Amino acid sequence: MIDVNEQNFRRELASAGRIDEAQAREWVSGTIPMAARYIEPAEADTPFEIRMHLRFAEPSAVPLGRWMGCYPELIGGQGDLTIIADWSFSLYAQYLSIEAAFEDEAERTVLQHAFLDRSRIKIGIANDVYQPFAPLPEAYSMVRHHSLMLYMSLDWLTREEKERWTAISRRAGEAVAGMLEESADPLETVRRWEHDGRRVMLETGPMTVSAEGMERILRDEDIMRDVKRYYALTYFGIGVLAYDHARAGGTEAWKREQIGALPQADYMERLILDYLADCRKGRAAK
Repeated sequence: MIDVNEQNFRRELASAGRIDEAQAREWVSGTIPMAARYIEPAEADTPFEIRMHLRFAEPSAVPLGRWMGCYPELIGGQGDLTIIADWSFSLYAQYLSIEAAFEDEAERTVLQHAFLDRSRIKIGIANDVYQPFAPLPEAYSMVRHHSLMLYMSLDWLTREEKERWTAISRRAGEAVAGMLEESADPLETVRRWEHDGRRVMLETGPMTVSAEGMERILRDEDIMRDVKRYYALTYFGIGVLAYDHARAGGTEAWKREQIGALPQADYMERLILDYLADCRKGRAAK
């Protein structure tokens, strides 16, 4: 049976999921002052300045094709940000990864609206302005270390958008926590899901270049299982941080403390275990 609402959502997302260079440059410029405030060294001899070189590329020219919308690097002390214009496939896959956590029609409508208003693209670009300058360890985790930059990027949204994505991530985080409760070693499960998702995305990135390839991916249960787990974990990470930040009173000091801890290879592991324990006790949903 064809889901008409789902078809309409995909059709709208095909349009809303595209951005042009002027819009991207505006968002990058708007993010830089906030990123500099958090990333600036404590004892800088000269004023800290973030410089970003931005360019657009075709999906065929980037490692993961349409799975990711941005690719940040640090080259010669300057941020280098490669962006693809069409984010709709990535956004739809992310939507599929967390939609099961939103059971009734009203909740699902709110979720769809969040993916259609381009705020998720703004989050994606903003966090990749942070990333090249953040003190990341060599053993970098997309789920744990990258989650902090995603969470901090919510500050760049409007109040309504921030509240919506915080609530979405908290709900998605609770759903993933329920899945991890079945694991004897949840941290190892997180690592395995992250590894498997990344591997599948690298393998199938070239398929996302064509409409036929994208449809084949969406019909492949094995590919989508690993990809949906991977994307769901990114929302889980944001949800864990949002929960801990709220417990700490929502302070700026908490953010700086987290940035200070970011170079640690085991960053967020203790937070994840504490969050899972609170979920089991029914506290994290409050």
